Amino acid sequence: MELLKPIIVKRWVSEIKYIEYIFDNNVDNKYDNDVIIIPEYIFQDDNKKDALNKIAYHIYNYEKKNLTFPYYCWDDISKKSLLFDIKNIHWSGYNINPFKSKDKKSKQLDEPIEYINNDNNELFNYDKINIVFYNDFNYDIKYYYNKNENFNIHEVSKLIKNEIKIIDLYKLPITKITEQNEYYNEVIFEYKMEFMESLIILFDKFKTDDEIQLIQFVNNNNAIYKLYKYHTFDKKDLDYKFRLNSNKKESKDISLINLYYKNKNTKLSISKDGIFKLIFKYDIDNGTNKANILLIKDDIVKYLSKFNIHSQFKEIDINLRVNYSIDNLEYQKLIKKIGTYTNIFEDFIINKKKCKGVFKYKRISGNSIIFDLDLFIINRYYIEDNIIDEIFTVLKNMGINITMNYIKGVIDKKAEIDNIKSKKYNDDAKEETIVIIKEYNNNIDFYVDIKKADSFLVLDNLKFWLIKIIEDVRNEQKN
Repeated sequence: MELLKPIIVKRWVSEIKYIEYIFDNNVDNKYDNDVIIIPEYIFQDDNKKDALNKIAYHIYNYEKKNLTFPYYCWDDISKKSLLFDIKNIHWSGYNINPFKSKDKKSKQLDEPIEYINNDNNELFNYDKINIVFYNDFNYDIKYYYNKNENFNIHEVSKLIKNEIKIIDLYKLPITKITEQNEYYNEVIFEYKMEFMESLIILFDKFKTDDEIQLIQFVNNNNAIYKLYKYHTFDKKDLDYKFRLNSNKKESKDISLINLYYKNKNTKLSISKDGIFKLIFKYDIDNGTNKANILLIKDDIVKYLSKFNIHSQFKEIDINLRVNYSIDNLEYQKLIKKIGTYTNIFEDFIINKKKCKGVFKYKRISGNSIIFDLDLFIINRYYIEDNIIDEIFTVLKNMGINITMNYIKGVIDKKAEIDNIKSKKYNDDAKEETIVIIKEYNNNIDFYVDIKKADSFLVLDNLKFWLIKIIEDVRNEQKN
């Protein structure tokens, strides 16, 4: 996915008429004269709600503020609202497009409705949307306008202003940064099958072959197996897998099928509730490449299709190590700089011994990119080796005007804040996408461990921004 691409926005003003806007920064792209070009930045990895608010704000400004809020958005493909879902639609006149709705005075509109996913923070990832402003469709209908959601124009303006730094970063050309290699050490895919047959029936149907060489059916503390006659597992591997049967800690109250690929690092687990979990696991220093993982996944999909299981696996957890070769870069300057890009990364303290070179990636589904100043100060207190003057300088360079007394006051409350945040750090480390950067080979090379990316898309975006920041730090050093 491109981080920046043209976005077509249709602003409906009647049942058959709309005004078309295109958000596009590329001056080389040509469009018909009847469309309106808005050269503003809407990134595909924006939080969806933020992206929609920015689009509404820019149209509002273009129209010389002749529009009134709230606004309503929907997608033509899914035929769903982009701002919220409604649990039960009672109104028979409902249409996804407000102008095409019927019976706008129906008594059914008096029935209460329940909004769901009202705070949906998935990534934007759209290139065509529809929008209606309140003054264009001037009906107070809750199926389109959720009065519990206030559009704060000042907050959206502030959000856009705070993105100037990452827009400049996006434009920055990359010159001498080379990705040497990429080793995946753990990748997990998942698929949910509705109306699945019982595990014992599936186990009976499944056959071993040259690729699926071992099949294990675990039922509580018991297990039975099917082993391919010409398997390639060594005795040590088989002994380990057979021991799972007697491991009561792992097998108690468990009912599942494990299918082992000829590669000992690949396992497909099927639970009784229809969850198919495909797991690739390697030593961190001896991982594999993405192409190999996808090839094996395709092999397993083909195998399952023989038994009328048409799986569509989606990646849910990706862990890898990336090596970069970079000239003219000081490690200490790099790790102190990354956390200042607060719309992208956040300093992350795993523990007092592992407090440098660790970051949380913020541009993921369900995550807020809100800047927490006090948390930033506490994290920097460790990273800057307890030097308060350095924290003051960093904040000043970020354009944040704060007094030394404020910083000292936050530091004085450090123990209290640490206690509040310690559990949050432990929980976040399990759920968030974490980046750990280390140097080797006399500061010429760096390796980056990325943990718990939830998709290859997020991973590609993360690497894009990281390389841009590295280039920015290099340029600072040259100057």
